[in-house]
Amino acid sequence: MLKYFYVLIICFPIHIGATSYYINDLGNSGDVFTTSIGSNTNSGLTPSTPKLSLTNLFATYSLGAGDIVYIDAGTYIDDRNFTITANGLTFIGAGYDKTIFDNLTNGTSTDYFMYINASDFSMESLSITNFENQGTQVPGHSGQAITIGGGGTPLTNILFTNVSVYGNGASGGNPAIVVNQDTEVTLHGAGSYCNSPSTAYTGGVEAFGDNITLIIEDYILSGNYKTSFNGGGLRIEGGDNTYVTVTNSRFSDNVANEGGAISQFNGTLRVIDCLFDGNSTSNSGTHYGGAYRIGSGTAHFSRCQFINNTGGGTGCRGGAIGARYVSTGAFSSNKTITIQLDSCIFENNSPGTRGKDVYGANGSSNVCNITGVDCQFLTGGNYNLYSDGTSPASSINVSYFGTIPTSSGSNVTRTLSGNTLYTAAPSPPTYTGTCGSIVLPTEVIDFYSSCNEGNLQFNWKTISEVNNDFFVIEKRTDNAFEEIARIDGNGTTQTITEYSWTDEKTNQSGYYRLSQVDYNGSKHEVSTIFSNYNCASSSTHVYNRNDKLILSNYNSRSNSDITFFLYDASGKIVLNTSGIRTSIDTVESESILRVASGVYFVKVLTNNEEVINQSKIIIIQ
Repeated sequence: MLKYFYVLIICFPIHIGATSYYINDLGNSGDVFTTSIGSNTNSGLTPSTPKLSLTNLFATYSLGAGDIVYIDAGTYIDDRNFTITANGLTFIGAGYDKTIFDNLTNGTSTDYFMYINASDFSMESLSITNFENQGTQVPGHSGQAITIGGGGTPLTNILFTNVSVYGNGASGGNPAIVVNQDTEVTLHGAGSYCNSPSTAYTGGVEAFGDNITLIIEDYILSGNYKTSFNGGGLRIEGGDNTYVTVTNSRFSDNVANEGGAISQFNGTLRVIDCLFDGNSTSNSGTHYGGAYRIGSGTAHFSRCQFINNTGGGTGCRGGAIGARYVSTGAFSSNKTITIQLDSCIFENNSPGTRGKDVYGANGSSNVCNITGVDCQFLTGGNYNLYSDGTSPASSINVSYFGTIPTSSGSNVTRTLSGNTLYTAAPSPPTYTGTCGSIVLPTEVIDFYSSCNEGNLQFNWKTISEVNNDFFVIEKRTDNAFEEIARIDGNGTTQTITEYSWTDEKTNQSGYYRLSQVDYNGSKHEVSTIFSNYNCASSSTHVYNRNDKLILSNYNSRSNSDITFFLYDASGKIVLNTSGIRTSIDTVESESILRVASGVYFVKVLTNNEEVINQSKIIIIQ
């Protein structure tokens, strides 16, 4: 399945005049951003003068909105305890397996990696490991490695893309990543895994407080341990306005007192196309939910698989799902449990005798209602479904495929489904069971068009590929996209692969879309771009690529300096930057281009004010 690469494709508004900073270790192996080794005596302002550490960068400069920090391949051991309060910062690594912040050598038990108390924050393509924060940065909860929000100010637009957080919390404590109240956070790609392996109670991710919107996509939450607390992979302790959505993610081999993979106390949870396998409880007494435990709130599982989840002893209630009211959590007065299961598969889950797959109880005279639609129950043994409590009556009502699920307790209804069984398996990132070892789905970056001998050429790269059958290029005609090309993929590979395709039938401007198709036929859109020039013309062209303005077909052999001017619709200059020649006929803007989507006007001048290009350019957000 495709892994979307947001930052290199999407343009979003930040202030003009933003600064790019560069960091590198003492080697050049695997470097993609810099051209020399790092030194804290360097300025850190160009690829040839990178700083050696984030610590020195923050000590030297006050970063502001729109600034971007590029951290090249290497292991960084002197960077910790950062507090981010400036909005609009971006941190980009060379890859989750290449840029690693490791606190093992010089760290202490009070070290964290970063406390984020700012909006419009982005971090991508790096790893964070061996932090074990036992301190508190904010009211509420603090993460072992990452803490977000809790400072009293609502935060929005916080994005982590392909950030791997693993091996944190060796001494126990809160989860590796904590999202506090009044925040909007997206975790996209990579994961939080192997945190506090077989010790104490750390776990993967926590949403703590009210007014939280947490989106988790294409994510690994595996091998996390929370043996003295609940929710090994994900813990939700929220309010009526806490919303957590998890899609195409894997919960495997997590351990907790209750809810090996997920525990929920209040809030609303939606889980789509996820795999729960090998999760378990650690408690040998009465406990709930080998994979999922809910004490109150609302949950909806759609097209999920629960396989080989178990309790730690005969007292476990609900090998996959255990639901019973408990008053934990101070953010909501909700005392009702509502669970919806759509097209879910349960197989080989194993607690004691009370609900090998699903257990529900009213608990303290509070209602628990569980509904299953078009589900399959393949776990052998007694009582796939178990309902406790009659005052007030709690219920389990399911429609099923094939074998009738066995059940016990009052108010259990089982109805044969007349629909077609949903059989497509989730395709989350692959987890090998080894800390730091995951395989991400196909990662596509740098999709752009250019002119090649009078024809329109499309170029893109993949950082990695998983089950990649082919790519599709489509062109929009009459308000619809039509396929114009298929290009074979490379199946599964972890090396950088470059692709190109030339359209010899047209050289006209227009909208083009790149999609990727798996071997199972699943199609995933990568990006849509606007090609804004006619390649039949011999004149120069200006377009944007990788947040830079590009001047092509500039064949002058002179050494004249080039300046780009970008104007908005009102005529205001929003970018004024020099150009750098990157080939015999191509010049690239020196400064990063970050503006809102829309129509702009560009003028390119030489140092003697000769106009090389003056044209309209469309920038797509």
